[in-house]
Amino acid sequence: MTPPSSIASTRSSDILSTPALTEDHFHPDFCSSNSDVVIVSCEGVKFGTHSFVLKSASGIFRATLSLPQTGGASANNQVITLSEDARTINAILRMISGMEIPPLDNFSDLEKVLLAAKKWEMPGPPSIIHRMVIPPVLLDDPVRFYALACRTGWNDAIAVAAAHTLDVDLQHEETLPILRKMESNDVLKLIDLRTRRRDAILDFFLAYPISGCLSHLPHLDRPSASDHELSIQWQWKALIFTAFIAMDRHPSGKTLLGPNSVLQADLDDMRNTRCPELDTGTAAFDVDALEKALQKQVSELPITI
Repeated sequence: MTPPSSIASTRSSDILSTPALTEDHFHPDFCSSNSDVVIVSCEGVKFGTHSFVLKSASGIFRATLSLPQTGGASANNQVITLSEDARTINAILRMISGMEIPPLDNFSDLEKVLLAAKKWEMPGPPSIIHRMVIPPVLLDDPVRFYALACRTGWNDAIAVAAAHTLDVDLQHEETLPILRKMESNDVLKLIDLRTRRRDAILDFFLAYPISGCLSHLPHLDRPSASDHELSIQWQWKALIFTAFIAMDRHPSGKTLLGPNSVLQADLDDMRNTRCPELDTGTAAFDVDALEKALQKQVSELPITI
């Protein structure tokens, strides 16, 4: 192996990259002549490390390195070939060796490290990752991130990822394969969150204290109800139906609010509707009060699974 003095320094931003290897294909940060175990990645990159470090950090390596050697071979310089790539092995070895921790700022690297650590029975690396600030890029694919968090027991990330799935169509062709690989209970938790939010909006409308014209108009069942009276009551029911469908598709509630709200056309019509039983200038609906109440209700919807 190349002596430690020849190890090239590595910039923080390049920690996960594979720099120029030594002549015998060792990673320059793991080529100490004092190492007694050699780990080989799927690309053939070698990592010289110490058995006591691996045994202390990993249940799998503890069992593997405790097995008697065949043919009277020495316990030193054991070679273990793994199916993981060099970037993943490099990241994990750094974490368990007290070296500078690499920036795991993309989904692929994070997923590989967490799954490899779980496979090798290494609680240390996941505990470090779980305490890191979640990179925003991971939330670009919240369903995949949620699935990974559930699979690796990353509870804080489960909550964050679940909240970010509320704008995702769970029946989209790109999302369904991810859901099919998940535990059914984890999928049901997502569906339950979405259902609770949708039903909370429905309950809001059904319990809304209607003022103005709707509060005293006769019920639709009254035979003598005029067409205008019926039209006003149907405006209210149509608004409820539109809100329910919108929440069923996008339970974040974002489509209910703002100038591009799916309710905007209905609300504009309601704002211009006049009450037939009061002064002609009296609006049938207090739309401004309704919008404020709806905005408050959306902000208070449940976000935890």
